[in-house]
Amino acid sequence: RAARAAATGTRRRGWRGSPPARSSAGRPGNLLQSSRRGTRSRTAALQSAKTGAAYLADRAGVPIVPIAITGTEHFQANLKRWRRTPVRFVVGAPFRLPPNGRAKGEALDAYTTLIMSQLAALLPPGYRGVYADHPRTHALLALNGEPASTATLV
Repeated sequence: RAARAAATGTRRRGWRGSPPARSSAGRPGNLLQSSRRGTRSRTAALQSAKTGAAYLADRAGVPIVPIAITGTEHFQANLKRWRRTPVRFVVGAPFRLPPNGRAKGEALDAYTTLIMSQLAALLPPGYRGVYADHPRTHALLALNGEPASTATLV
């Protein structure tokens, strides 16, 4: 139960109040996985994120490994027809947030945007959503030599 609480948080207290997440996240050799959760997008594009992952990474001072997954929006329809669904996983380079340790308010929002821009840069243009036109996303795409197209997902 403690491992599950560390991996998913708890409903009442969320990440910030989860004792296993607080006690083990920053210890050497430990791994803490966090998935972006929230309302599912009907267009499969990124929506504005909440600050939970930034909060944890800032407090623990650990690196973040962005992983972008695309194609899952077709899974259910293809399953009904017994078709394979091509799913694409892209693993980005690990990065760290600027050292702070106690970010709140605007700093935490900026860290969240930094994380989501890293994810957006790994995604095809139609999946980037609200982060498609963000200057940080454009800068990351320019580093990779990719165009910052804002084409929509069809």
